[in-house]
Amino acid sequence: MLPDQLRTVFRTLLSHVSDAAREPGDGEPAQQAEPTAMCDGRHPPGLPAQQFSGLTGPSGYLARMAYYEAASVHAFVQLADELQHHGAPAYLITAAEMAARQEVSHAQVCKALAITRGATPPSPAVNPTPQFRSLERIAIDNVAEGCVREAFGALVGLYQAIYATAPDVRAAMVTIADDETAHAAFSFELARWLDTRLSDDSRGRVKRARDKALAAMMEHALFSDDVSWRSEVGLPSNDTLFELAQGFQRALDAA
Repeated sequence: MLPDQLRTVFRTLLSHVSDAAREPGDGEPAQQAEPTAMCDGRHPPGLPAQQFSGLTGPSGYLARMAYYEAASVHAFVQLADELQHHGAPAYLITAAEMAARQEVSHAQVCKALAITRGATPPSPAVNPTPQFRSLERIAIDNVAEGCVREAFGALVGLYQAIYATAPDVRAAMVTIADDETAHAAFSFELARWLDTRLSDDSRGRVKRARDKALAAMMEHALFSDDVSWRSEVGLPSNDTLFELAQGFQRALDAA
């Protein structure tokens, strides 16, 4: 799927959500749970769990975004090296390298937004992978991290680029979400190339990984809580998030 095609799909999904303007408290109380960062790049293998103690509110959310954007640099650098090792086409290697450079910029922008609001993001410490992964392991990671989680995150990021009430966040998300959409399109292209090099058994395991990632995405969207400050960073309400997740799953199944 080309980036422009994916952008068209995402714009269509965004045009169909029903409660974009609804604020927390319109019919149900806002909860104060800290939402998981969504438009935050590709998570690398070997990334340890992080507690993010004290990173709360909009500043904390942006700091967590910065952390994961910085971590995603490692994911794309590793992926580019592995694709080189496995003899992948040059355009895929170049795309992974470009994504790594863009994630550096995303991390810097999100860090600045967080610091402006009083929060300092931690630096990710990614445990190195001892050897190149097999094509099957790359395909499983790519379908879950790229084709599902990062792609859905890009859709949420495009929503933020429209609805964030903070001008600096809205402007940042315009660029970040557009880049993440291109990264998601790269993931679909990579998935197609990998599919031609996998056995039937491997393809079955990749399909199960995709279904598991989709189920986790839907569960997260279903049980996501509203927060009173979500409008500042443009996060969708829990109802809208679930509606976007349903539309995303339908679009993915139809692709």
